[in-house]
Amino acid sequence: MSEEPTLFDRIGGLKGLQKVVKRFYKTLYWDDLVGHYFKNLDLEELVDHQLSFLRHALGSRDFEYSPKALGKVHADLNITEEQFNRVGERLVQALEFANVGQKEIDEIMVIVVSVKGQIVKEST
Repeated sequence: MSEEPTLFDRIGGLKGLQKVVKRFYKTLYWDDLVGHYFKNLDLEELVDHQLSFLRHALGSRDFEYSPKALGKVHADLNITEEQFNRVGERLVQALEFANVGQKEIDEIMVIVVSVKGQIVKEST
């Protein structure tokens, strides 16, 4: 009996994920609301980190991941809910561009929303 394909497998494995993440960061870099977060970063390094996180989050079986606390990484960025939502929109666009199915997009966005509390700065 074979194992069910993971979400990672269903979006095309590493090759499919690389296509999505590269497109995703390209659109974020030029975005008027969130682009400033990416201007002084090494985008290749950022892509590598995102690939690692997503491989883990989407169930890649052939990969070991040592997670960094998302809250700690994003703590000083003061990310608003509006900015978080824009990043989510850009991710959906990158997934659609890569011809990822709507079922998989919905599953990925559930994962993204599940970490929102670790990324968005609560307004006081």
